[in-house]
Amino acid sequence: MKSAIPVLAIVTIIAATAHAQTASSVPDLSGGPLRLTGSLEARVELRVQPRVAGRLVKVNIREGVSFKAGEVLVEIDPADYEISLAEAQAAVDAAESRLAAMEAGGRAQERDRAAADLASALAVQKNARQNLEIVEGLHASGGVSKQSVDAAKRELEVAQARVVSAERTLSLVRQGPRMEDRKACKAEVDRARALLKLANLRLEETKVKAPFDGTVLQKLVVEGMNVSAASQQGTAICVFGEISTLKAIVDLPEADLPRVRMGQQSRVFVRAYPDRPFAGRVTNVYPWVDARSRNGKVEIEVANAAALLVPGMFAKVELDASSAVAAIRAKTDKGRM
Repeated sequence: MKSAIPVLAIVTIIAATAHAQTASSVPDLSGGPLRLTGSLEARVELRVQPRVAGRLVKVNIREGVSFKAGEVLVEIDPADYEISLAEAQAAVDAAESRLAAMEAGGRAQERDRAAADLASALAVQKNARQNLEIVEGLHASGGVSKQSVDAAKRELEVAQARVVSAERTLSLVRQGPRMEDRKACKAEVDRARALLKLANLRLEETKVKAPFDGTVLQKLVVEGMNVSAASQQGTAICVFGEISTLKAIVDLPEADLPRVRMGQQSRVFVRAYPDRPFAGRVTNVYPWVDARSRNGKVEIEVANAAALLVPGMFAKVELDASSAVAAIRAKTDKGRM
């Protein structure tokens, strides 16, 4: 009988432990509020970086100042980019002029010169032919040697070749360039225009603008500072956020996951205003649970029109779990039936 007491005690301890584990893994269905803690964050937050490099000549930002989307935060010295734009414009003008001249089929002066060259070649050919006829007549009467006839024939052949060359030149001037040359010239114009567009864009980007309606949360630069472009692991200008609406990121024990639903209403409390609840609603339930803490994450959107709340504040959240509990009970009752 003495050994029965310790065995009974062990069985009692094991049963109590099993009951405690079961109780901790089952959600509270009492319908009371779910109390959670976490931190406030900006609804949208990013580090603003310039797209071009240079020296800051104007800095409009400071912490707490709000900007509308498109308003200028800082300005980078535009001098180098203005020169690049002028060069790109000159390249476009030159390329377009070459294309216009090519499509015109040659200038009037070129056509006149080619026609004059052909007329001159025809006159030379006529004289060479007449000279050959005279020399051949003299040769027949024994007045000149055969070498003289051969020389006259060569002169006529040269004159005829010159006529053919002049005719081809005039035809090319009148017809204009080949299709391949036109395509190459048009491609050069397109390339010059693209570079002009890029140069204009780079000049515009010397003014770093607000990406959306928001507030400067942290200023990271001063006037006169050299900054690098975002494509080169660029310098951050500031931390910029949208804080008219904040989000509370709170820890949620895995056993309470069934008690949380999207759109669920909540009250948010911060230490700065302990007696003032801020209305919130669940906008995201993270689809994972941390393996070590066994907690999930819930995102709650909190209106901040009066700008009383700021990112980083410690938040206590009370979630109205009644609707979620009612849904769990309805599902449970349906399963029993």
